[in-house]
Amino acid sequence: MSSRPLFALLLFSFLFSLLLGCSANKRVVVLVDGERRVIETQAPTVGELLREQKIVLGDQDRVEPPDYTPIERTATIQIVRVAIKTETTRAPIEFQRLYTREENLPDGQVRVSRLGANGEAEIDYQITLEDGREVSRREIARRVLREPVNELLLIGTQGTVAPVPITGTLAYIGEGNAWLVRGSTADRRPLTTQGDLDGRVFDLSPDGKYLLFSRQADDGAHATDNVGSSSSAVSRPLSGSLNTLWVVDTVPFNAEPRRVPIENALYAQWAPDGSALIAYTRGEKTQGAPGWKAYNDLNIAAVYGMTETLQVTDTDIQTQTIRVTPTPLPSDTPPPIPTIDPNITFEPPLPPATARATYTPRPFGRAITRTVYITSTRVTTLTQTAKGPITITNRVVVPRSAPAPLSWWGWNFQWSPDAQAFAYALSNQVGLISPQSSDKTALQNFVFYNSRGDWVWMPQLAWSPDSRFVAATIHAPPNGAERAQDATGFDVWLLSRDGEFSLPLARNTGMWAFPAWSPRDAKGESKIAFGVAQNQINSERSTYALYIMDRDGSNRERIFPQIENALDGVRVVQLAWSPDVKQLIALREGDLWLYDLASKQWAPLTANGDSKLARWK
Repeated sequence: MSSRPLFALLLFSFLFSLLLGCSANKRVVVLVDGERRVIETQAPTVGELLREQKIVLGDQDRVEPPDYTPIERTATIQIVRVAIKTETTRAPIEFQRLYTREENLPDGQVRVSRLGANGEAEIDYQITLEDGREVSRREIARRVLREPVNELLLIGTQGTVAPVPITGTLAYIGEGNAWLVRGSTADRRPLTTQGDLDGRVFDLSPDGKYLLFSRQADDGAHATDNVGSSSSAVSRPLSGSLNTLWVVDTVPFNAEPRRVPIENALYAQWAPDGSALIAYTRGEKTQGAPGWKAYNDLNIAAVYGMTETLQVTDTDIQTQTIRVTPTPLPSDTPPPIPTIDPNITFEPPLPPATARATYTPRPFGRAITRTVYITSTRVTTLTQTAKGPITITNRVVVPRSAPAPLSWWGWNFQWSPDAQAFAYALSNQVGLISPQSSDKTALQNFVFYNSRGDWVWMPQLAWSPDSRFVAATIHAPPNGAERAQDATGFDVWLLSRDGEFSLPLARNTGMWAFPAWSPRDAKGESKIAFGVAQNQINSERSTYALYIMDRDGSNRERIFPQIENALDGVRVVQLAWSPDVKQLIALREGDLWLYDLASKQWAPLTANGDSKLARWK
């Protein structure tokens, strides 16, 4: 065998072995920490290569491709250094511009009522950095350091509503403030100016002199420790209150509202007999919907310090000028001439009379004037609004309880005109409570309504002026295969106080009928105003027509809208009768409207778009 072929074979084997050895190495480009490294490696995977090169990954670092990826003959591997940090910055909170209608400005005029000011917030951001560059920023916490002050612009509507004369005293809430009207709507005036009335409590005393209302609680709110006791109220700080209770004298022009030491009132009402008593029920603020949890209690508070008596002593000094004329002295008067009886004989005879001396009278003195001082004292007793704090003594009528399903919402109350009974409404019952004995008597039972939400439907109540009957909205039984709690029917019923009878006055009114019983008119009769849903199947969201009927349900008359139209009507049924029963106020599209029963005409009373809760005494 020749040596040349053998040499060629050995050379080929050597070169082939060398080629195989070289083919086991892979050329890899690694991009890491801002460097570009070219590496010859035999590592099978990306992870093995990183360990071979002693490249350490942080917990957040990212490798592309992932470390389990096999390495081909050539590859590019990128290590992205990921860092996450937290940064705290401050940022402004922009204020909003709010518009509200103002009845005391000329129509169309715009005035800045309050300048806006930005607030400030402290914000924590989570920032993600990749190879030192920010790629994302996410807000993880926010703390408000200063709340923004919204700018308030008033748009004048003066002249768009004609003045309307009224009888009695009318109070209502407009733009979060209490307003008062006497004589004419042209003479309306605000009783509060802070815009913080929450509308839970808004009640005029029977004589219209005092207004009881609730305000949204602030950080300076105080609660009372006297509930359940009979001692004077002692206030203490309470955080997270629902509201605070206030009273204002409506007669003085500049009377200041005064704090009543009652917190968290869900209902409060003056005693209908005019005594200085307030009935109320309370709850507590909660984080979840609806924002409160009712105590389901009932208390009567005697209020002290509303007025004070002053005795004013007036000393009146008057002057009077008199004219004095001096008279002659007695010595200046001529002596009397003696007379002698001719029938008497004197022995010896009297000497002959001598001539009488001539007498010249002294003239009267010259008239003079003199001043006389007359002093008189008068004591006057005056009663005025007191300046000191208001205190109360409390009597518990119903202690805290859970009397019915869905009791967390609370219950409705109405004090009878004779102040001898409370009508109450629970989610499944209407009845009476005696303020003296606390005895509870059920007048009507029914199945509660399943609202499928975080609210509870409650019957609305209205007393007859003679305190013999209660008008109430009642959940009707099912009309078909539906479950009782899902039934969509609601009726207005008449319930006698003695429990002798009950009857429906109006069928299928809807859940928000809100019957309002009028006072007695000149003939001693009364009427009931109420709403009727124009969509009976969905009365929760339906508009309502307004009706008037006699106390027995007869003479039913539609007063708004005059033409039956499902698209027209009121969204919220709020009704208030005039003291003479000749007029009626209703809430329409955020404003109060006056209905005259004689002319059957409507007239607007407000034009601010944010009026509600008319109270008329």
